[in-house]
Amino acid sequence: MGSGGIVAVDMGGTRMRCAAVGADDAMGPVRAVPTLRERPAQAILKDLAALIADARRELPQCDGLALGIPTVLDAEGGLVECDNLPTMTGVSIKAELHERTGMTVRVNNDASCFAMGEWWKGAGAGCRNLCGITLGTGIGLGLVLDGRLYSGSHGAAGEIWRTPLPDGRTVEECGSGSFLSQAFASRTALCLAGEEIARRAAQGDPDAHAAFDEYGRALGSVVAFVVNLVDPDVTVLGGSIARSFALFEQSLRTVLNNVRAPRVEASGLGESAALWGAAKLFRDGKG
Repeated sequence: MGSGGIVAVDMGGTRMRCAAVGADDAMGPVRAVPTLRERPAQAILKDLAALIADARRELPQCDGLALGIPTVLDAEGGLVECDNLPTMTGVSIKAELHERTGMTVRVNNDASCFAMGEWWKGAGAGCRNLCGITLGTGIGLGLVLDGRLYSGSHGAAGEIWRTPLPDGRTVEECGSGSFLSQAFASRTALCLAGEEIARRAAQGDPDAHAAFDEYGRALGSVVAFVVNLVDPDVTVLGGSIARSFALFEQSLRTVLNNVRAPRVEASGLGESAALWGAAKLFRDGKG
C-alpha cells in the first residue's frame, strides 16, 4: 500500500465527478463536469484528464487514480459496450488515462464502487454482506460478500440490467428512470425526467405519486429477487432516483412483505459513495 492520496473518479453518462482522497482517508471537495456522452471519446477523455489534474493538486503525494465506470472491461482492457457512454466502447481507458496523467490507474464498475463505499463508510458500515443498487439512467448492482467485493469469474457479477423478463422487458426497463417516466407518461401523455416528476409529487400531483407507486412495485420485484438470491445484511439504494426513496418506499416494501429480512435503505453517502468505494478498491489493489 502506498503512503499517498488517491484521485477518485465516478464516470457517469450525465456527469463525471472527481475528488482527492488523502492518505488519512479525508475527501476533498467533489468536482463535476457534464459528460456530454455523445461526444467523441477523445473529447470526453480530455475533460476528464483536466478534472483529474485539478483534484490532484490537493495531494502532496499521490498513489494513483481510482476510476468507477458504468460497464466492465473486456479481455483487452477496453470498455464493454455501454449505453451510458456510447462513444467509449472498446476504449482502453486505463492506458488512455495513464498516458494523459502519468498515474497508476485502477478501474472498477461504478455500482461495485457504490456498494464498496456504502459498506466502508455508508449505510452498510459494520455489516458483512451488502447489495448496492444504483438507480438512474440505468440500473446497476454491486456485491460485497464477507467484506470483499464479489466480481464473478469474468468481472461481470451484478450486470443484471440486460436480464430478460417474461414480458419481454429487461430488468433495466423496470428499475431505471425510463420506467418512471413511462409510468407518468401513460397517465398524462407528458414525457418528463425523474427530477421533474419528483418535484410534482412533492407538490401533491396525484399522477406523479401514482407513477412512483408503480415504480416502487416494479423495483420491488427486482430487489426481492436479489435479496432472495444473495441474502445480504442490507440492500442500499443509490443514484438520482434513490433521492426520492420516500416517494416509492411504501410500494416497494409492500412487494417485499414475504421476503425474509429485507433491510433496504437509501444511500448514506449520496453522490460521494462511488468515490469512496473507488478509493477503497484502489487501496485493496482491485482493478
